[in-house]
Formats: sequence, structure tokens, C-alpha cells
Amino acid sequence: MMPENIEIEEFGDNWRLVEGNSAILLFEEFENAKKAQEIIQYYEFSNHCFVDRPNAPMEYWLVDGAPAEVDEDVPFSEDCLEVNPENVEIEQSGSDWHVVDGNSLIFTYEDRAEAAKARDTIQFYGFTQICFVGRPDPGMQYWLR
Repeated sequence: MMPENIEIEEFGDNWRLVEGNSAILLFEEFENAKKAQEIIQYYEFSNHCFVDRPNAPMEYWLVDGAPAEVDEDVPFSEDCLEVNPENVEIEQSGSDWHVVDGNSLIFTYEDRAEAAKARDTIQFYGFTQICFVGRPDPGMQYWLR
């Protein structure tokens, strides 16, 4: 993916980010689509990744295979929550598996292996912040280290 080629197009009553003929993200509000475009281009995200598709609870973005670093000087506001990758664990809750950081629920998976993949991904990349565009039900989720 080439971040500078990401464009916004109207899609019915929604807005989507596209690169050429490939749809990347869908938003109900133009402002959130614009914010996501700005974030992708600012961090120069080139890889869009998922844990458990379709309807992946965890999506993450990389820059040429590496995580983007937390930047205190970003020229826009970010909606981020701190995560300690060393504390991230999986716990069973009924038939579901939760990915947690202490008492904070990060994700819910139906499959233990997928929950373990999410935990392992967070720890492997050393992600320390999970960020959102458009909550609740964010149209974009990204992680920073």
C-alpha cells in the first residue's frame, strides 16, 4: 500500500478509503474518513494486518513491516489507550476468550488460538497504545509502540 495514494470516495450513505480499486476502510462520517486518511499518511502505514478474519476484532497497521512509534508531536488529536504488552494475557470467560491487560478488556475471541495470536502480536511488536478513529464501533483501529 502506498499511503500517499489513499483517497476518500462516497459510497452510498458512507465514505470509504480506497487505493485504486481496493477499498480499505468504511466510515459513516466524512470527518472520520478524513481523519483515518490523515493518520495513514502521517505514519506512512504501508501494511494493513488482521488477527482472525472476517470481522477481525484486531486490526493493526505497520510501516514497511514495523510498528509506528508513539509521536507526542502529531499534528492532530488521537484517541488512544495505553497497553502494557508485558501484562497482556488471555483468559477464558464462558465460551469466549478475552485478551486483557490487567482488568482492561482489549478483545474477545471465540477461539483460544486466535486470542493467543492477538496477545502474541501485541507482545511481538511491543505495542503500547491502541488507537481508534470513530468510537463507538470505530472504522479504524491502529496500534503504536
